Amino acid sequence: MKKINLMQNLFAMSLACVTVLSGVSLLAGCSGFTEDTNTSSNDNGGLIDVQAAFASARVSQLGKVIVDESQDSLTIVYETFGGCVKNDNGVYAYNSDFYFASSRTYAYDFHGDTLVLSCDLIDQKSGYQQHIISYLIGGNPGELDGIWLFLPCYSLGGERICSNEMENLFIQFNNGSVETRVSENKTYDYMNSSFVHNLALFMTGHENRIDFDLRGQVMSMDNDLSGKGFTVQERTNKNMKFVYKEHEYELNVDYVQINDSAAVTLSSEGLSCTASLSERDNVSSEICREENADYLYENDKGSLSYRKDNSDEFASCVKSLVRRGTNTSSNDKSGNVDVQTAFASARVMSSGKVFVDEVRDSITFVAEKFGGCIKNGESFMYDSDFYDSDTNKYAYGFRGDTLMFMQPAILYQDGHGDSVSAATMFYVGGTSGKLDGIWKFLPCRKNMASGEVACQNDAYNYYLKIDNGKMEVRIADHEDYDYMNSVFVEELFMFLNNKNSIQIETQFYTTHGAESVAENYGITIQEKTNKSMKFSYAGHDFDLKLNYAKIMDSVSVTLTSGNVICNGFNREIPDITQDQCNEDNAPYLNEMESGVYGIRMQNSYEFEDCINGILGRELNE
Repeated sequence: MKKINLMQNLFAMSLACVTVLSGVSLLAGCSGFTEDTNTSSNDNGGLIDVQAAFASARVSQLGKVIVDESQDSLTIVYETFGGCVKNDNGVYAYNSDFYFASSRTYAYDFHGDTLVLSCDLIDQKSGYQQHIISYLIGGNPGELDGIWLFLPCYSLGGERICSNEMENLFIQFNNGSVETRVSENKTYDYMNSSFVHNLALFMTGHENRIDFDLRGQVMSMDNDLSGKGFTVQERTNKNMKFVYKEHEYELNVDYVQINDSAAVTLSSEGLSCTASLSERDNVSSEICREENADYLYENDKGSLSYRKDNSDEFASCVKSLVRRGTNTSSNDKSGNVDVQTAFASARVMSSGKVFVDEVRDSITFVAEKFGGCIKNGESFMYDSDFYDSDTNKYAYGFRGDTLMFMQPAILYQDGHGDSVSAATMFYVGGTSGKLDGIWKFLPCRKNMASGEVACQNDAYNYYLKIDNGKMEVRIADHEDYDYMNSVFVEELFMFLNNKNSIQIETQFYTTHGAESVAENYGITIQEKTNKSMKFSYAGHDFDLKLNYAKIMDSVSVTLTSGNVICNGFNREIPDITQDQCNEDNAPYLNEMESGVYGIRMQNSYEFEDCINGILGRELNE
């Protein structure tokens, strides 16, 4: 197997560039040249509207450009103002006076509507020199000022090279200033990346860790997987379904933001492992703190960059999937699910004590919370002595290998006369007749008054561990949950009709069905999956996508119409740390039922105003 080493970014290469003033020759047949200066038909397929794409891309670098028209050369100077540093006392601090600049000089020329940049690259180690030519389109012929897109083809040492890069790279020259931006290449083949290759090696025992590196393409990935015992069933550039050791798997790229964050999920028969990455080249003052010391590292600017991933946790979770046994629960409606393994990869939500009365067949759960963020006057402080508990009592019994908890009828506390009927809840995965063990909640309840059993498509799986008088509750996101059948989507449809507001966190609550309510609001659904939907309303085409979702933690959605992209997010942290309990987070601190404060950050109003802008309506006051 041969790995292709690609030029990720011309301006980020660790090579010195020497000005070349001689003429450059354009390689015949390099696709992308077009008479329309605003679009590119690139090797990745499809047209790119350069101006619109630049507007929605993320800023990467800023600086200035010095042009010498007499020599047909230009010098790009990228500047960094402010940075995270470690002072002489070993303390991390943000220095607003920090400054760094890097410069490179290029020869430039125009061939029709194509801007050609060239220079000589010198390998600092070997001293070997090669001539490189890059091609950019999107601006006006003969004018440097404008917005340009780097084509995925370049010439290195006389050899034409075309690659499917992870990002699109843009550069804008504007009256002596320069700005580069990056955006995701929608056709980049993540399933052909180094990460997938490394994951396969880890699953087969040939690697002892998994590197979260989505860059770098691998030749003959499908053949390589087949040779390692993997059978690929379905495949796109962001998703792959395969079989390994008689278990079915699905690998999905959930979310990617270039040079910022990414999330990938490997799921198998109801179980899932999520790999996440957060990185920053230029660290803000919010990140430049002692609590992030493990994730800060020195860059070539003399300041610190940030990278945090959960590679170890992800590897441990994947290992548990690969090592699954055959002792599974046949009563679980999701099929043969190894409850023990699923519990190991789920997130802890609460813990506490268990009291069992075997004479009366009753069980009492006491969920406990130790320590929390409280409000002291007008300021916030972390109280390590804070304690709160929540008690619930049930009758219990066994039917075969199913554990049943009987919930008594509950009268609403507001006293309006209604009550919750007695209900039975069902758990599977443990040992019949034995409370101690790990149990999975089935999303069904039996109403004891009517005898009816009601089941629903929950957004999460719920697990309970009972062990020698102790309890622990964990949850994991349900991979098959239909986020496009949620209360959020119904609220979005209603908002388009000016009928209500939007709560982004309602993605996790199921409604009657988007299709059944869409027509009521004049909406036509064109395409739909459980995480995306294309629809039209009032002459506008919309593309709704779920970027990322983690129950009781965070959710991110994107609604696109034309060139306008509306991003909505909600972030909840009910149990915050001592470092998070500070005045900086005061705008996001909300009091919980227990009396302590948790963090909630969301941008519903901004999301609504973005939609209002698309529809030409007044913005929120």
